[in-house]
Amino acid sequence: MSRATREAVRGGSPLGLEAKRYMEQGLLVPDDVVIGIVAERLDAADCQGGFLLDGFPRTVAQAKALDALLARRGQPLGSVLLIALPREAALERLAGRRVCEQCGAMFHSSFDPPAQADRCDRCGAQAYLRVVLMSGGELLFCAHHGRKFEPELKKIAAEIQDETERLTATPASASERSGKV
Repeated sequence: MSRATREAVRGGSPLGLEAKRYMEQGLLVPDDVVIGIVAERLDAADCQGGFLLDGFPRTVAQAKALDALLARRGQPLGSVLLIALPREAALERLAGRRVCEQCGAMFHSSFDPPAQADRCDRCGAQAYLRVVLMSGGELLFCAHHGRKFEPELKKIAAEIQDETERLTATPASASERSGKV
């Protein structure tokens, strides 16, 4: 939901501005703010026929809040898709992500590299390594330091995987137990 959060910040919504205060301090955006942003996003016209949540929920608290949000709306969760891939492939994808500091363009050092190393093809600004944490936070490193600290980033990614395992091991929601999923 990082994209939805960034859109809310750019759009200047009250929740977006609240998220921005946390982000500017380098803090994680609290779950209640993230859930509010998700709720607003699901109200958008393009979500009325259905929606796909990518990267959300990231925590058990967010999963429970999503369950409650959908229950209040009378909108059952149609399905959940878990894309499993080998840990090394996931780490390669995480370590290669890049985002432009100026225009926000995203690319990958291996799968979609820029023409000039560590520079955005769109505007020429510095590219950063962007690691999205399961907690909803983001770490940004200039591309050089991203390469330098790759072993440490892989440790963080291992911790992300651990949190994912805890999320998938949580008890079924009330709607799942009643067979209404």
